[in-house]
Amino acid sequence: MRSVIPYKTMPGEAVYIAGPMRGRPYNNEQAFFDAEEELVNRGLLVFNPIRISRSFIPDEVLAISPAMLEKVMEIEKSLIENCVYIYLLEGWQDSVGAKKELEVALRHGLKVMLQGEG
Repeated sequence: MRSVIPYKTMPGEAVYIAGPMRGRPYNNEQAFFDAEEELVNRGLLVFNPIRISRSFIPDEVLAISPAMLEKVMEIEKSLIENCVYIYLLEGWQDSVGAKKELEVALRHGLKVMLQGEG
C-alpha cells in the first residue's frame, strides 16, 4: 500500500499514526506496524498507538475500563500535540477515536498524511 505524503519530510520529525482499531481483527495491529515501518524508513520519529497502549495495558487484559481508556487517550493526545504530522490509515473515517485524534491534530496545526493509493 503506497501512501500519499504530499510533504517533504525532514529526518527526526514526529508523526502520530491514527486509524481504526476496535472491531477489527487483532485491533488492526498489522496496519499500524506496516505504517510504522514505512515512516521509520523515511527517517521519522513515529508514535504508534498500538505500542503506546501495550506499554500501559498488558496483553492478557481483554477489556479495559473506560477510565483506563480515557487515561491512555489523554497521553496519546499530548503526543499528537507535539508532532508535525498525523498519518491516517485507511478506514480512519469509520473510527471515532481516529476522528478525535484528527481534530486534535488540526487544532495544533499538524500536517495530514493519508495512507492509500497515490
